Amino acid sequence: MKRYIALLRGINISGKNRITMSDLKAGFIELGYTAVSTYLNSGNVIFDSGIDNKEELSNAIRFMINKQFELEIPVFVILQEELEEILKNEVGLVFERVLEDAGVYKCTEEGRSAFMRFVEKL
Repeated sequence: MKRYIALLRGINISGKNRITMSDLKAGFIELGYTAVSTYLNSGNVIFDSGIDNKEELSNAIRFMINKQFELEIPVFVILQEELEEILKNEVGLVFERVLEDAGVYKCTEEGRSAFMRFVEKL
């Protein structure tokens, strides 16, 4: 089983494209996904699946939303570990720029090595 995050675009915005999180969660469970949880009222859903194809997952979720809620919603599915890596790298890049601007970080091999040791501890 792999841990995924589904990001649903444009639901529950200013009263449009309304989907309750309990109904959304039930739809994911009906698709056979496990350990399903939603985040706030955002349409972001965390779930486990044995399916190893993000496009297949996205299509199944889009179809379920269209069938159950009569909405055409873009769905982006990403592995939890991929999202964590993106966030880790982005935080590192932003922090690196802040340190450089403050004159703290040295753009040398030694400085990069020290910085990477710091980022890996995050």
